[in-house]
Amino acid sequence: EEPASNVVVMLITSHPAALSATIRSRCQAIAIKTPSYSQAQDFLKQHALDVDPKLVLALAENAPLKALELAKEDVLQKRQEFFQYLYELQNKKMSTVQVAQHLLDHELRSLLIMFMHIISDLVKIKLGAPENIINQDQLEELSQLADKANLNNLLSYQTKLLTLSQYTSSKINLNQQLTTETLIITWAQLF
Repeated sequence: EEPASNVVVMLITSHPAALSATIRSRCQAIAIKTPSYSQAQDFLKQHALDVDPKLVLALAENAPLKALELAKEDVLQKRQEFFQYLYELQNKKMSTVQVAQHLLDHELRSLLIMFMHIISDLVKIKLGAPENIINQDQLEELSQLADKANLNNLLSYQTKLLTLSQYTSSKINLNQQLTTETLIITWAQLF
């Protein structure tokens, strides 16, 4: 139980309160500040990425390394396809089944995150804070959707998304096709 005098154990957490009091009492806390928004933007610009740093930072919840990872992967392309499918569904150019079929190649976790960002954006627009949305490049289209949506229905959908997100985080094996179809059908009913 007691380590030797020459042993150092590093415990890294973003949620120290989740650690037991016994463990916390034996630790020396060293807080590491996250970089400022301008530092994060500069970091992304230094890597000469062909993307809008503001957009990838927003999608990565202002985490520069996560933003860098998003910019290097095909996440932005999949995101654009995702929006296109949703708009085609709204314009009755595609059915819910067709949209769900196209979205099956998306990882369920990333699909849930995209939906959570959109719902959060729609709620912010409904509440009069469009300058705070994540998907600033989609503001016009999202504003049109927000006009058609009921705030209580958006919040109810958000609750469903959070529950599904908790299931995926706890490694509950969800049927991806059924879950995706349910997400799309419920989404279409919001408007």
